[in-house]
Amino acid sequence: MHMFYGASGFGFLQMLIPMLIWLAVVMGMIHLVSRWFGGQRKFPKEENLQPSADNSSIELLNRRYASGELTTEEYIAMREEIRGY
Repeated sequence: MHMFYGASGFGFLQMLIPMLIWLAVVMGMIHLVSRWFGGQRKFPKEENLQPSADNSSIELLNRRYASGELTTEEYIAMREEIRGY
């Protein structure tokens, strides 16, 4: 009598295939839920990188100064250059 009675030699595949199917189902559900709730984007959209027609140069300069990208001296110099003083 054989030790693995009834095994056809594909026992490993019979165990692996359902596991892969369940893994695909779970990953699909995680993907759908993450798309549904949106989540934070890692990178800003391209439209946010370029100033739109509504944003003047002064507004962009003010935002950069407020965020700390520019020192006071740099801000004043750039503002005067934009205004044409």
